[in-house]
Amino acid sequence: MKEEALRAVAHELDLNVQSIDGDYAVVDFPQAHTIGELCVEETSTTHPLFDEYKVQERVFRVMKDFRFFQLCLPAVYGMGCVDDKWDWVLRKRYTGETYAHAPYPQTLAREMAVLVFDLSQVPVLKFKKDVVSVNYTEQAPEFADFFARSVPTLYCITNGACIPESLIHLEESIVLNNWTNARIVALEEIVAELILHVYPDTVWLDMFMRELSNYVDVNSEWLEYMLLCCASRNGKVDAAQKCIQQYVKK
Repeated sequence: MKEEALRAVAHELDLNVQSIDGDYAVVDFPQAHTIGELCVEETSTTHPLFDEYKVQERVFRVMKDFRFFQLCLPAVYGMGCVDDKWDWVLRKRYTGETYAHAPYPQTLAREMAVLVFDLSQVPVLKFKKDVVSVNYTEQAPEFADFFARSVPTLYCITNGACIPESLIHLEESIVLNNWTNARIVALEEIVAELILHVYPDTVWLDMFMRELSNYVDVNSEWLEYMLLCCASRNGKVDAAQKCIQQYVKK
């Protein structure tokens, strides 16, 4: 059923199908001189990919004019509907190194630091109301007094999962995928989530923190509270306490 739909939509869009790979078709996209991935879903259903594309439209409208050191925004060429039955999204197909799980290469520590720096360079006020801003007092009312008297280094746009598994490593840049949960957060939250995700690989984290210090100033007090907030969401409280001793209190 899905393969038939993929081939039918590709025919309507005048795209040549190279192969069917699971839920998408690999297609020639001559207008962009590239290879694309065509995804289709029945119009009556919802699918994370289509939600992600709608978010990307709002987020990338602001970010597309920035020049980044490392960050590459995933290209999506369009979406539409065929015969009032099939929704489709056509995105660029990237071929590069991916990171399915730890351990991660040590060279990635510096590149992740540069990626965090790239995200920090986008003025969040430009997003207006297109992207949700985290309200930390509501999210973690037990720390309301701290949030009332302190501010982070700065607020940043994030895809919601700035971790190695969201990356495709190209020759000269890194594609950051998975923008469905894009939001504006404290810089320290991005760092805290990455620390908890990679822990207990302290060798890699030591390298990442050293590299990060070359690009941004991290507010240690905010990093501590962000580690606690992130840990309360993902159940890594013990790991957060150890990371606080390792990267905040030392």
